[in-house]
Amino acid sequence: MSHYIVTEPSAKIRQIARQEINGKWMQLVTAFLIVFVVQGLVSMLLNHFFAIHRTIYTAFGPLDYSVGYVGDLFSFAVSGAFSYGVALFLLTMVRTGDMNNSLLFEGFSRFGKVFLISLIIAVKVFLWSLLLVVPGIIAGIRYSMAYYVLADNPDYSANQCIEESKRIMNGNKMKYFCLTLSFIGWYILASIPSGYMVNERTSVIKILIYAVLYIPVIAVNAYRQTAVTALYELINRNLVVSDGPAFENAMPSGGAYGGDSYADRQYDNTNYENNRGGEPYGASYDDVASDAQPPESRSYESRPSSAVIKPSRPSRPDDDSFGAPIDEKDEL
Repeated sequence: MSHYIVTEPSAKIRQIARQEINGKWMQLVTAFLIVFVVQGLVSMLLNHFFAIHRTIYTAFGPLDYSVGYVGDLFSFAVSGAFSYGVALFLLTMVRTGDMNNSLLFEGFSRFGKVFLISLIIAVKVFLWSLLLVVPGIIAGIRYSMAYYVLADNPDYSANQCIEESKRIMNGNKMKYFCLTLSFIGWYILASIPSGYMVNERTSVIKILIYAVLYIPVIAVNAYRQTAVTALYELINRNLVVSDGPAFENAMPSGGAYGGDSYADRQYDNTNYENNRGGEPYGASYDDVASDAQPPESRSYESRPSSAVIKPSRPSRPDDDSFGAPIDEKDEL
C-alpha cells in the first residue's frame, strides 16, 4: 500500500487552516478552552491540593519545594481520550463545517483503546529518548496521527492505529516538524502574559489567574492543531492540491479553494448525528466532483471521508504532481 509525501510548504498548510477556521475562531478556541479546563486546569488544582512537600538541605541552607503527582497522573490518564476527541472534532469541522463540542468527550466512550494508544506511544517515545533527544522527537512525530487514524477507522486496534500512523508519516515527518516549528513565533508571543507566573502558582487564585493569562497559548494550540489536521487530510488525499485557478471551473458550484479565495463546499449537514456505538460519526453530504480537475490547476478540494462518513475512497494514481508513492518501510 502506497501513500503520498506532502510537498506543500508550511505557509500553504497554515493558509488552509486559516480558511477552515475563518468565521469560527470563537467556537474553536472555546472548544480548546474546554479541554484545557477539564484536563490542564484540573491537573494543576490536583497538584496544588495533593502536593508532597519536601526539604533539601544544601550548603546554602534548606530548600523547600513541592511535588504533585496526582494531577500529572490524571492528565496522562485522560490525555488519550481528549486527543481522540480533538482529532474527531477537527476532522468533523474540516469535512462538514460542523462544530460539535460533545465530540471532544467521545474518547471516554472508548476509553480503554485510547488510553492504550497513549500508553504505548509514551513507552515507545521514552525508549527512543533513551538513545538521544532527537530519536525521541522523531518517534513522537511518527505516532502523532494515531488518534486521527482511529477516528477514521474506529474498528482498528491500538497497535493498528499506531502502525498506520507510522506508515503514513514515513516521508512526512520532516513536514510535520517544519509545520510545528513554524508556530514558534506565535507561541513565544502568546506565552508572554502567562510566562512570568509559571513558578508563581502557589495558590488557587494564582492558578486561576494563570489559566486566564494562558488563553492566548490555547488559541495558538487551536490554530496549530487545525493545521496538523489539514496535513493529515493532505497525506490521505482527502484534501487535494493542484496548480491554477482553472480547477474551480470544473467544480459543480464551489467546493474548491483557489489561491486566497474561498468557496463554500457542498455539504448537507441537516442529518448530522452523533453515533455513540463505535461507528463513524455520520453526516450526509453532496460529494464534490474530482475527476474533472486538470493537473495544471492550483486549488484545494476537500473530500469528506471516513471519520465523518465513510465513503469509498477515490482511487489513487500511481504518480501525480502532488507527491510520489513510497513503500511502507519506515526508517528512523
